[in-house]
Amino acid sequence: MDEGRSTMKHKGVVTILTLLIAVLVLFSTGMGLFYNSPEDKVGRDEKVYVQSIYGEKVQLEGKGLYRHDSVSGAAQEKGQDTVSLVVAVPILLLALTMFRKGKLKGQLLLAGMYGYFLYTYASMSFLTMYNQLFLVYVALFSMSLFGFVMILMGIDRGKLSRSTKPKMPRRLLGGTLLFVAVMLSMMWLGRIVPSLTAGGAPVGLEHATTLVIQVLDLGIVVPACVLIGILVLKRDPFGTMLASVFIIKAAMLITAIEAMIFMMARSGVPINPVEVVVFGIFGALAYLCLVQLLRNIEG
Repeated sequence: MDEGRSTMKHKGVVTILTLLIAVLVLFSTGMGLFYNSPEDKVGRDEKVYVQSIYGEKVQLEGKGLYRHDSVSGAAQEKGQDTVSLVVAVPILLLALTMFRKGKLKGQLLLAGMYGYFLYTYASMSFLTMYNQLFLVYVALFSMSLFGFVMILMGIDRGKLSRSTKPKMPRRLLGGTLLFVAVMLSMMWLGRIVPSLTAGGAPVGLEHATTLVIQVLDLGIVVPACVLIGILVLKRDPFGTMLASVFIIKAAMLITAIEAMIFMMARSGVPINPVEVVVFGIFGALAYLCLVQLLRNIEG
């Protein structure tokens, strides 16, 4: 059975999976943004603190679904929830509509959106302090993972190769991915290495047990950027497919990060200006690459 027929065979499964993800994301983000817990005991001017195992005094959110998370963590989660609710779910449903019509761009967009939700709910499952939605996070993580693999395997690389215009700016795409890998590595290692040599907690650990985002970025995102960037520069069709999916996911994630930074600033959390600049550059490059992809892939 060829890839095109395989995609048609699994269209119903992907449709059901996508609709389930959309419903659970709407529920999860709505709870994160609007839920008032009966356990909330923090007034407008009250503050709750805990001490981490490294002796750091950490202020908790103290109210809502993320009441056990730090003020910084809760602000980031609410920023992520806002983008997932307002931007990601509508794009997911649009991608599903295009996918069901057999459009190649629909497949790529749907795979990219699954990649976004996979990263989002992997981090929520492992990093967010335990709350009433733990099983929802796990379900979204699982569905996003297996749906992502299913959609990715169903993309016809031959069709993608034929649908890609010769003027596709491969140096821009490949160079951007390699640049992101280098900058992301330098940024996170600059935060981690000093704590390893000093024997203390890295900046941003707060009352968490480990640096989950840095694990995902250094363990998955950075190697993926290097591998895909090299494949794109070698004009490998597999690289074009992965780059398309990865850049769609990256553009969505950068949008969420910008929302996180805004929410952190709004909550009075100190912002690292270097990271703001770096992620701003990442965002500009991601959207530039996304526009070029959409222009140079037909179907």
